Amino acid sequence: MYNNFQGAIPHELGRLSRLRFLYLSDNKLNRVIPANISSCSNLKTLELSHNELVGSIPKEIGFLSKLLIVNLRLNKLTGGIPPFLGNITSIEVFDATLNPLGGSIQPDILCHWKKPKIFSTSGCNLSRAITQELGCLSKLRILDLGYNKLKGFIPSNISNCANLKVLDLSINELVGSIPKEIRFFPKLIYLKLSDNKLTGGIPPFLGNITSMEVLDVSGILWVGAFQTP
Repeated sequence: MYNNFQGAIPHELGRLSRLRFLYLSDNKLNRVIPANISSCSNLKTLELSHNELVGSIPKEIGFLSKLLIVNLRLNKLTGGIPPFLGNITSIEVFDATLNPLGGSIQPDILCHWKKPKIFSTSGCNLSRAITQELGCLSKLRILDLGYNKLKGFIPSNISNCANLKVLDLSINELVGSIPKEIRFFPKLIYLKLSDNKLTGGIPPFLGNITSMEVLDVSGILWVGAFQTP
C-alpha cells in the first residue's frame, strides 16, 4: 500500500502459492486483474482498492476458496458482479464500491455465501430490483447499495438480516413504503433511504429501533405529516 506502483499487477504473483494476504491498495495500477491470481490458492485477503484497475472481475477469483476479504473499492472495473463469486462460500467482506460494474446483484451469489458481514456495492451503476436472496445473509452487518439505479420495492425478508447495523439504500429508484419488517433490526444504527421514490410517510414503527443513531430520509416527496403511534 502507498507505494505509488503503476502499470500492471505482475503475473509473477501467481507463483506465490502460499500467499495469504495481498495488499496493493492506494497505488496507480491500471491494467486488468491477472487471471493466474487463482494460483494463490491460500489467499485470505485480497486488497486492490483505490487503484485504476480495468476490465472485469476475473472468473478465476472464484477458485480462491479460502478468501475472507475482497476489496476492489474505487477502481474502473466493469462487467457486472459475476455469479462465480458465489463459489467463495467463506467470504466475509465484499466491497466493490465506486466501480462502473453495471448489471444486477446475482441471486445465486448470495445463496451460497455462508457468513458475509459486509456487502458494499455503492455507486456501481446496478439496476433492476433488490433480490429477495438478500434475506439469506443472516450474519450481515453492513449493507450498502446506495447510489445505484435499483428499482422496485425494499424486500420484506430483509428482516432476516437481524445483525444489520448499517443499511444504506439511498439514491436509487425504490418505490412503495418502508416495510414494517425493518423494525426487527434490533442492532440497526444507521438507516439511509434518502432520494428514492418511497411513499407512505415515515412509519411509527421506526421508533422501535432504539439503537438507531442516524436516520436519513431526505429528498423523498412524502405526502402527509409525520406518523405517530
